[in-house]
Amino acid sequence: MEYRLPFSACPFEHPEVVSAHSIFSGGNAVPNKTKKTSKSSEKFSVESIDANPWFDLETYMILSQTKRVEASTVELVETLWDKWRGHLNAKRISVGAVSYLLVWLGEDVEKEVNQAWDESPSRSFTMNSLAQAILMATVREFIPEVVGSSCAPVPKPTAGLKAALEEIGLPWKESSTLARQFAMLTYYPFKGSCDICHLKDECPSRAIRAES
Repeated sequence: MEYRLPFSACPFEHPEVVSAHSIFSGGNAVPNKTKKTSKSSEKFSVESIDANPWFDLETYMILSQTKRVEASTVELVETLWDKWRGHLNAKRISVGAVSYLLVWLGEDVEKEVNQAWDESPSRSFTMNSLAQAILMATVREFIPEVVGSSCAPVPKPTAGLKAALEEIGLPWKESSTLARQFAMLTYYPFKGSCDICHLKDECPSRAIRAES
């Protein structure tokens, strides 16, 4: 496992909700695999991206709400980091003039996390935190600006975007989540922070900042 110096800003504020950013500074796009037209006549294309995230210990510790990492946890994290990176997917979705980044971990990862709950809730929590950290590291790899903004806004679900997500196999749900437990979606490239987020009115972090 590779380590990089942790960044100083806060991590993304919605790791459990669909949200992410990208700019192609950390991956390579391959030729279009999909180019179709949605029912609303919005043309969309989907490209695969080669993602190679770096592990950020500080982000993991914040997500796992711990100030100390035991040796047994380090061993588990190292093993799963190497294993789960093989289940990491990244796509660039273009709908008209607007583009998005979609990153997610395959179904095998969420099954492994959920099955671990019956044997050890604490182990499952560690695994859940690591899965989120992998997604956030992937997003940061593509767009460093997200570190300063501390937010990866969820895009408005247009008909074209929904059609593209359906084609990929991660349909948008009415609850503003995707069909995978560990998935992040946002504008590409960087467009802004919380003020353009589709879920800004429901964001607890935004509410807390407004009261402070």
